[in-house]
Amino acid sequence: MPKQTHPDGDGIREQAIDLLFAALAKDERGETCGAVASQGDSGSHYSNVWTRDNVSPMLFFLRYDPAIVGLFLDALIRRQSRSRRTFGLIPIGFSPRYDVVDYGGEEAIGAVHSVDSTLWFIILLGLFVETTADIDWLRARRGAFEAALGLLTGPRFDPLPLMAAPESVTEIDRPAGLYGYPLQLQVLLCLALRWAARLLVRLDLDLELATWCRLEAEAIQSWINRWYWLDHQVVHERERLPGEEHGQDNPNPFNIDYSRIRPAVDRLPPDTGYLGGTLRTRHLDTRLWPFPNCLAATAGILSSPRAEALLSGISDHWEQLIGPMPVAICWPSLSGPDFEILMDGDVLARPGNYHNGAHWPHILWALVSACLANGRGELATDALAVAVHGLPPTWGEHYDHDGSLGMNARTRQTWSIAGYLVADEAVRFGIAEFWQARLSPPGGWLAESSSTASQVVREEGA
Repeated sequence: MPKQTHPDGDGIREQAIDLLFAALAKDERGETCGAVASQGDSGSHYSNVWTRDNVSPMLFFLRYDPAIVGLFLDALIRRQSRSRRTFGLIPIGFSPRYDVVDYGGEEAIGAVHSVDSTLWFIILLGLFVETTADIDWLRARRGAFEAALGLLTGPRFDPLPLMAAPESVTEIDRPAGLYGYPLQLQVLLCLALRWAARLLVRLDLDLELATWCRLEAEAIQSWINRWYWLDHQVVHERERLPGEEHGQDNPNPFNIDYSRIRPAVDRLPPDTGYLGGTLRTRHLDTRLWPFPNCLAATAGILSSPRAEALLSGISDHWEQLIGPMPVAICWPSLSGPDFEILMDGDVLARPGNYHNGAHWPHILWALVSACLANGRGELATDALAVAVHGLPPTWGEHYDHDGSLGMNARTRQTWSIAGYLVADEAVRFGIAEFWQARLSPPGGWLAESSSTASQVVREEGA
């Protein structure tokens, strides 16, 4: 695919770069420790360094100044939990001013705790080592890597390869009906395990564990594709499945009544589909959450035909999902009894706002990456053009569906700035050149089959 160019974004790009560097903070050691969440609200917890908010900034710095990524990872490692109950946990964030570390959401509204931070840490660790080829750097931090990996590979009550989680443990940190097996955690867990396998091989540590990580990632990928995917054919085939069965041979293990999902799928044009937002007993969330869907399409968790079906669906619902500001965090938004029950009547999350259908610019990098990785460069360019005309000079945290700044939204929000920059870089230079290491480790977009995984590990370890 020919490289795309952006016709009028040079000035916006320079402004965004200046703002991103201005967001970098120094900790009590005087070292760069990441970027603050927002420069528009210096007196609140938005002046803290949040782990997930630093994902898109670090993706940008991986290309232009990897040393900043190393310093950020070191800042997280110094604050990694050493307590027995949470050993290895990477904090949600920390205050560079007072070195207050936030492990369990103490600094956040609702005291939410961290799950995705540790997953992103392993993914960023893999991307950094793959970009710099600095195995000695990784070897010196082996203990921190193994501690974080222990949270993914240790015993737990749940026998499924999926990660069970309560509400509010990802970026959706208020009630949204995403408890159970949230899609975003499964996608991140799949990527983290694949990077963990790669790093274990690079360190020549535990090849048996590396094989297990690869096979577990493959199992997660299989579960995602089999039980989260929604399209006309899937629902048609499963509508007649029994909903009160049990046992290993049950063709409907979550006992989902697919006839109740039919109205949501009827909104889709033919030959389109998407991954539902969460899975639990008798429930499959039928809202489209673009961020984890696009991550899955970028990293090859979705096959090429399904990635194309997803992007075609996004194109067909452009007004709802992109509109005046990319990208809607979910669609459709909830109202009425569903809003009252699943979102607890959250006044901030009224329909079309915040976590209930608002548009979050930070998602742009995932959408653009998915488009470029799957041959839909025209969608990437169009979405970026919308952002160019809507983001400056506010660079807001989130926007209402009409494009106005959302309720309580901060300005000069760092991940909005970096989300645009990463998307712009990918469009300018092409997905293959920009993603030097991609979201998945080298060796193909898809996980190796179970019959070859152990052989691949042996060959890489040789």
